Amino acid sequence: MIFGKDPNHDLMRAFHVSDTERIDLNNLRIENVRILSTRKIGYGYKGFNIIIEALRKGTIAYTSIKIDNFLMEEKEELGLNEKMLNYLYEFGKICNEYAKDLIEYEMNFFTKYNDGRLNQIIDLYEELYDEADKGILLRLAWGTGWHGMAIGRLLEEDALERLRKIYSLGRRRNMPYFVKPFPKTRKIVFEDDMARYPLGWIKLEEIK
Repeated sequence: MIFGKDPNHDLMRAFHVSDTERIDLNNLRIENVRILSTRKIGYGYKGFNIIIEALRKGTIAYTSIKIDNFLMEEKEELGLNEKMLNYLYEFGKICNEYAKDLIEYEMNFFTKYNDGRLNQIIDLYEELYDEADKGILLRLAWGTGWHGMAIGRLLEEDALERLRKIYSLGRRRNMPYFVKPFPKTRKIVFEDDMARYPLGWIKLEEIK
């Protein structure tokens, strides 16, 4: 209903995103990730660390994003209407609206459980919120969590709870089977034994 009835009549056929150019090895680093998990009172961390290869914070890469005008001219044959086409032209605005909502949600999450050791994460989210007006914010790749890969923030709470029960999302072994918040875990990069920042946030800026 959103993108088109089949792959041959798909809105995203007209939206082309290239791979980035090669990223220098100096921009890769090994990170120590821990999993924060909420508890009845406060929070704790899982009893293991995850060692990952990740892009260094502040890495710059170049890509191209364009709309295929030829396919846009064939919109009727593709079964696309003007409302659907506007999604492409306004993708930056749409991405930032979703990103700002997600950032507010994450700030509230970390603020609720903050005991002073999550200050740097909250500070980073405040900076990200301000950056939304200077580019396009996206969250992608490993470690972004369920909200980074799904559209749960667009659902009403009762709809989300129904989906959780249908698909056993976050189901516990014992009663109560479904508790809030969902999800209850966050993957956090640690440096010097301190929680520093979440994973997966990038900003797109247009080069003129």
